[in-house]
Amino acid sequence: MNKKAYKAWKSMINRCTGTYNFEIYKDVTICDEWNDYANFEKWYETNIYEFDGTLELDKDLLSRHKKIYSPNTCCFLPKNINTLIASTSSRNQYLPGVSVNVRKNRVTYTATVKDGGKVITKTFKTQKEAFYFYKEKKEKIIKETANEYRDVLPEHIYNALIQYEIPMTCEILERALRNKDLMRAQDFELILKEYQP
Repeated sequence: MNKKAYKAWKSMINRCTGTYNFEIYKDVTICDEWNDYANFEKWYETNIYEFDGTLELDKDLLSRHKKIYSPNTCCFLPKNINTLIASTSSRNQYLPGVSVNVRKNRVTYTATVKDGGKVITKTFKTQKEAFYFYKEKKEKIIKETANEYRDVLPEHIYNALIQYEIPMTCEILERALRNKDLMRAQDFELILKEYQP
């Protein structure tokens, strides 16, 4: 048994079975094939690569849905790149990278981008403006980081990082799109206006 492969497999199982109890793993599943460790180990040994540091199993880069661990949606990423990609998802009712400020009946939106130890913030009148600022800066950081690791990354992973785009979505928009038929048309249109380009 490959101990590193087993550790990666067990960690994946724990994330999806509620052992870690993290909100970000809610509704995340594992393909049937990978419920059998032997199948995962074969995939691991084919896809792991030489790297002087920590590689983490990632389900977000190659898949737009980000909800399933499978041979087609997963890859290994250096830990800091995995953190960069994971932090581009919205974990609240606002678009990725955006927070709201309410002061004396005035609402503004702040974009926050982390670049290593540096934090860049800028405030805007609309959520969309804040999101586009965040998206531009964050995608630039991801591309620069990919270029730093170009010599060690497999080509398909490098290409996926260079082409990576942060989706303009959040929980409220996803819920509205799922439940469109149950909503009043005017409420649905208001959400689209607020959260889509």
